[in-house]
Amino acid sequence: MEDSGYIQTVGGRIAPSALGSTLMHEHLIADLKKPFYLPPENEEERLLSEQPLQLSNLHWVNYHVRKSKANLLLDSVGDAKYELDLLLQAGGKTVVEVTPVGCDLINIDLQALIFMSEFQYWTQYSSIEAVT
Repeated sequence: MEDSGYIQTVGGRIAPSALGSTLMHEHLIADLKKPFYLPPENEEERLLSEQPLQLSNLHWVNYHVRKSKANLLLDSVGDAKYELDLLLQAGGKTVVEVTPVGCDLINIDLQALIFMSEFQYWTQYSSIEAVT
C-alpha cells in the first residue's frame, strides 16, 4: 500500500485536503507535572500550588504557570471536549496532539485520546481528526 500522499490519524488515513483548519501543537490529555513543575519557594506559594484552578487564584497561576500543579494537569475529557467543540464551531477541523507516547516524563492517556477521536463521540459535528 502506498504511504505517501496521506495523513495518518488515530481514526485512519485521510487525504491532506480533508485536514481543514488545523491546530498544529496541542496537548489534550496529559500530566505535565513531572517535567515542568517548579517547587514553591515559601509556605504561601506551597499552599497556592496545591489549589485547584479558580478565579480567586487565577492571577497567581498566570504569573507562576509552572508552580500550580492543577495548571500542569490536563485530565478532563469533558473539558477537552468542550474546548474542541469551540474549535469546531470556529471552523477548525484537525488537532495535532504532540504529547510524546512512551516518555518517562509525561503521562498520557492514550485511551482518552482514542475515545475523543472517534466520530460517534462528536454528536454535534460530522467529524474531527486527531493526528498523533
